[in-house]
Amino acid sequence: MLQLVHEETCKNLDKAQEDNERLSRKLEVVTADYGELQRSTAATDAELRVTVRDLRARLNTYEQIEKVTTFIQQTLFVCFCKIVGKTVSSYRREM
Repeated sequence: MLQLVHEETCKNLDKAQEDNERLSRKLEVVTADYGELQRSTAATDAELRVTVRDLRARLNTYEQIEKVTTFIQQTLFVCFCKIVGKTVSSYRREM
C-alpha cells in the first residue's frame, strides 16, 4: 500500500514539474510580449506627443495669421471708408 502511495506521489510530482515548466515557458513568452508592448506603446506615445506639439505650434501660427489678417482687413476697410468719404465730399463740392 505504501508503495502505491509513493508511486502516485511520484507521478503527481512529475506532472506538477511538467506543468510548472510549461507554465514557466508561457510566462516567459507573455513577459516578452508585455515588454515589447511597453516599448511599442512608449514609442507611439512619444510620436503622438511630438505630433500634438507640432500641431499646436501650427495652430498658434494660424491663429496669429488670422489676427493679423483681421487687423489688415479692418484697417483697409477704415481706409476705404475714408477714401470714399473724401471722394463723396469732393464730388459734392464740385456739384
